[in-house]
Amino acid sequence: MKSIQIALLAAALTALSWSAASAEGAIAVGQAGTAPRQEVAVGLSTDFPTAKAAAADALARCKASGDVKASTLRKCKVVQTFKNQCAAVAMDPKAGSNGFGFGIAKSRSGARNAAIVQCGQTADR
Repeated sequence: MKSIQIALLAAALTALSWSAASAEGAIAVGQAGTAPRQEVAVGLSTDFPTAKAAAADALARCKASGDVKASTLRKCKVVQTFKNQCAAVAMDPKAGSNGFGFGIAKSRSGARNAAIVQCGQTADR
């Protein structure tokens, strides 16, 4: 089985110190077709008071991704918003692989597993 690098980009949004009103999140992705993973830009935002604010921040973070071509950054778009959930991103560490995935779930492990599955489906075989 391929080794897949996991970047947990958000902690559980259901922490007791956070209210439901401030637990909005979003993920934005810019991907250049089947290009290698360095051609993927990602922006993840959590703990915002509204989905609109989370989406705007995620989009700005995606467009500010480093080491990514401008043409890829222009493709950034919000792909999902979420509330009181966890998010994870997975990228195949193999050089030149286009394996990339993200997951949104109620638990960290659920988000992580969803990201790994999606990454595995897009990775070079």
